[in-house]
Amino acid sequence: MTSGVYVRTKETKRKISEARKGMKFNDEHRKNLSLSHIGKLGYWLGKKRSPEDIAKFRKSHLGEKQSKERILKRIKRGVEHYNWQGGITPLTRRRIRGTFWKQIADEIRKRDNNTCQLCGLNGNGKKSPVHHIIPFAISKDNSPSNLMTLCSSCHRKLERSSDVNFNREYWTKYFSQKVIPLLAGRVE
Repeated sequence: MTSGVYVRTKETKRKISEARKGMKFNDEHRKNLSLSHIGKLGYWLGKKRSPEDIAKFRKSHLGEKQSKERILKRIKRGVEHYNWQGGITPLTRRRIRGTFWKQIADEIRKRDNNTCQLCGLNGNGKKSPVHHIIPFAISKDNSPSNLMTLCSSCHRKLERSSDVNFNREYWTKYFSQKVIPLLAGRVE
């Protein structure tokens, strides 16, 4: 078999596209696809669209009438909103906005020199996010051994990947092997 770059004709691309229509991926494959995208930047990030593309997008939306349902869906708030997920509980509100949490977070940033514990990026004067190693919703634990400083990028990746049962095993193993021993050396 030869190796190299294969140039596909438009006809070949169309046939491949037709063959893949309606194809369903199993849960494991979808999870693997999702994991493969973690940490990768979007295709259009840093690129500019051509004026022709912009004009085409604009033209496709010009004069578009929104249905009454769509308008109502957009303006509903709180419990009435289609994406309502229960709101912030009083415990969470107190935990996030209270001075107690701000003091703890400042202590953790000071302990970690406001440096991300995963990639080593320094906060450079900005307050870096403080992350619960074992999520607060599960542990209810704000002790220094369960907290670490992360940069915004790493925190976003972790928060996105630490949804229940999504990549949980990987991060639990990672923290138990790398981060917790690191923190244990600094925390009494």
